[in-house]
Amino acid sequence: FSLLDGDRIQVFPVMDMRKNFVEIRGNVGRPGTYELEEGARISNLVELADGLINDAYLDLAHLVRINEDLTQEMFEVDLRSIMSGEEIDDLDLQPFDVLFVYNKNTLFNTFKTVEVSGAVKRPGLYPFFNGMKISDLLIQAGGLETNVYQVKLELMRVDPKLKDENNFGVMISLPDFYSSEKIYNLLKHKQIGVLQAHDVLFVRADPNFKLNNRVHISGEVLFPGTYPILYHNELITNIIKRAGGLTKEAYPQASMLVRDGNNIHIDLETILKRPGSKYDYGILKGDSIKILPHRSMVTVSGEVNNPGTFKFINGLNVKDYLEMAGGFTEKANKKDVWIQFPGGDGERLNNPPFLGIYITPKVKDGSIISVARKEEEDLDVTELAKEITSIMASLAQVIVMVILAGGGTG
Repeated sequence: FSLLDGDRIQVFPVMDMRKNFVEIRGNVGRPGTYELEEGARISNLVELADGLINDAYLDLAHLVRINEDLTQEMFEVDLRSIMSGEEIDDLDLQPFDVLFVYNKNTLFNTFKTVEVSGAVKRPGLYPFFNGMKISDLLIQAGGLETNVYQVKLELMRVDPKLKDENNFGVMISLPDFYSSEKIYNLLKHKQIGVLQAHDVLFVRADPNFKLNNRVHISGEVLFPGTYPILYHNELITNIIKRAGGLTKEAYPQASMLVRDGNNIHIDLETILKRPGSKYDYGILKGDSIKILPHRSMVTVSGEVNNPGTFKFINGLNVKDYLEMAGGFTEKANKKDVWIQFPGGDGERLNNPPFLGIYITPKVKDGSIISVARKEEEDLDVTELAKEITSIMASLAQVIVMVILAGGGTG
């Protein structure tokens, strides 16, 4: 046919396709692709691949063959028979044949697992191996959790011969606690022996031993720092005693306990006088005790003319400090005056005064006095004038309409 302007002619090369090869995969010395020689058999291919590895599964291998119509066919191969010289099982190879030689351990353990749960770093399912011990499983699971000193072990074992559908298995519990050092030397136990397929190992941490229960004490003690909690519900007084007691600069009334980020105001003065009483807190993991020094100051805030911080003078009351702060402003709510003591307790100024005299509490070092503002809004004269003008205009319109209506009726 005639060519037209813009036509393109492409000449294809001869197809570069290898045909004369076979492949072997799996547990042989050198798996890979090999040239297919005339008359070669399975035994010849295994020999080319430097023979079978020791853990090769001899009873079953697979030969996958590609037919001319590109369909695949699989043949079962008895390597044990072939390697012993039985020619009847030694098939002739064809181009593109692939021989799969399996690993005996992998094949046998494909669907066999053991499980570990509880106080280990990586709980879960793990492959089962013949002769596997408890220590082997624990090592695969990363060992015991951090800060777990000793554990108790329980094993759930499935009995394949069990015919009672209401019985799910056998539970074996070891009565002793095992430390992290002792447990890895546990080769096997007379009750458990080596592990069996589908065993489930439960690792339970000793609830009476916790390495990470600590409390921090800071401020005015002789030896501030972090201390381990020795027993459940250990008291604040015991922690302070272990920290060497309070210094001369300590101010118990201004101390606090911090728990989960919240400041818990404590009456440390009463606690130290009455150790073990209901006021003496039990310490929890992560608590922090802060022993503050004397501040020698009082803060006055809110609706006073000169708010700020003033020197603490022993014996002065709330009224005295209000006067030091310039007295109330015009917007002050004199019936809403509060004092917060350094220990966290608060008290309201006694209002109204009795016989013209305010009964005010004694101020302690570190107290905060606050004066609230009146709740009523300030009067806006301009807005009020606008509202009155609008109301008067509306009223005038109503009066005119009433007059006109009365005239029409007459």
